[in-house]
Amino acid sequence: MPKIAPPGNSLHVTPARPGPLERRICLVSGLAGGIVFGDGTDVLKGPTMLRNVALLLGLLGLLICCSAPGPAAAQSDAADGPDGGNGGDSATSAPADTTPKILLKIKFPPGTYQLAEETQADQRITLMGQTHRMIESMVISGRTDIADPIVGGDQRVAFLCQGVKQSVTVDTRTLSFDSASADKQDPELSRLLRPLIGWAGAVTIDSTGDAKAIEGIDALMARVDQHSIPPQMRSKLQTAMEAFLRQLLTRHWTALIPEHPVKPGDKWPCELQFRSVPLLGPFKLTADCALQELTDTPTGRMAALSFVARAQFNGRKADLPASAAAPMTVTFKTLDVQVKGTADFDMALGVSTHVKVVIDCRGEMVLPDVGGQEMTASVELTVKHNRSLRKE
Repeated sequence: MPKIAPPGNSLHVTPARPGPLERRICLVSGLAGGIVFGDGTDVLKGPTMLRNVALLLGLLGLLICCSAPGPAAAQSDAADGPDGGNGGDSATSAPADTTPKILLKIKFPPGTYQLAEETQADQRITLMGQTHRMIESMVISGRTDIADPIVGGDQRVAFLCQGVKQSVTVDTRTLSFDSASADKQDPELSRLLRPLIGWAGAVTIDSTGDAKAIEGIDALMARVDQHSIPPQMRSKLQTAMEAFLRQLLTRHWTALIPEHPVKPGDKWPCELQFRSVPLLGPFKLTADCALQELTDTPTGRMAALSFVARAQFNGRKADLPASAAAPMTVTFKTLDVQVKGTADFDMALGVSTHVKVVIDCRGEMVLPDVGGQEMTASVELTVKHNRSLRKE
């Protein structure tokens, strides 16, 4: 199943030769971008850097909380209907629950769909009594075509990018790009994002939903190379879109779906993988999932799922990339990550047609002792991710 720059220029006016204090302030700025992006590069470059990292903010934001391992195999249609397995506990004083259980079968039905991924991130950094804020949003949308299975069960899933929107606000400065609006096309954001419009990629998946091969990355890079995009940004874009294809429909939130029949009110654990805090590296959370209700709609029956997870990463260390102004290792004195979300599982299609998730990160990081001063900065990050899939 499918996987957030820094406000350094607004946080501090950098002297020609930054001293220990200035380097620490810039370090915090880089880490702030890293918590969202995993990239704290060139935090002293000012406005140009702000524009360049905006691409990462959006593209990697697409993959936030989308990386969750799916079940070992798609469930068989033969398992439909009431649960014929566990009969539950033997006779008790309470009446037996006769509510029938159903199996939420994951499928990859052929057809054409409209896919939209939206990410919003609100980040606050407080250092030396001053709070700086960055708000970002991005939407990528397009057509998804799922082909009929071939011998062996393989299927080809194609994606045509039809729209991209991005905005990023650092304190009081805002940059925006909207492929559908001539009035909202910042020149540098346009240079970075416009190659995505009209780009076609594809992934071949096996019968379990695992990606076997991807197509279209070379074509995308050829489009990108027509513009003067920095090599590091090019590499990040390539990595992000490769991951996007590999996770496209194949592993996108399938980990939420239980492999056993359930009824409204039932709960079960599932393991999710997140990359919303790249400085910590990929990490796993065990979520508590529940089937809230079953609803009959004009298009079929929907299963409303909910999930929540929480973990602490106190004492974890983070390395700022070597290309930053002052490469250092910081320690998260405290870091609390909480995830809450809902998913609407279309039982006829066998996919989650709407997913909403909120990720909250709160913590304090201790900067290294430089020049006899140790400083602590607080970081708050809220990420909202919405995904919709509609069959045409």
